Amino acid sequence: MTTFAFLKHKISACLPYIFWLLLVAVTYGMLIELPPKPNGWAHWDKVQHIVVFMVLTFLACWAFPRRRWLLATVLIIYGAAVEWMQSALTVTRMPSLGDWLADVVGVLLVLLGFWMIDAMRRNKVRA
Repeated sequence: MTTFAFLKHKISACLPYIFWLLLVAVTYGMLIELPPKPNGWAHWDKVQHIVVFMVLTFLACWAFPRRRWLLATVLIIYGAAVEWMQSALTVTRMPSLGDWLADVVGVLLVLLGFWMIDAMRRNKVRA
């Protein structure tokens, strides 16, 4: 086994654990109490949601490649659950349909990327 193959195998074996640790960290980060921020770009929060859910989806799809659609569905439900938890478990956090939609956009962007890569690979095989 080459060094590259060995490293690839070791990294692949760690990915599920990295995903679950990141999911716990994201959950914690979305539920900690934060003081209100009076200034700043109004949509920065949505950009953060998109990026976080893109990273979660990418890592999940990489860690569990045969379950992309199931993972996407679970992450979309997770995003809604986090918004509900913010309303039920925190005082300074407010649930937002816009935040959840940003979560969905992040998930769908990664799925679109994987779909495009898969389509290019299928076309390359046919050629």
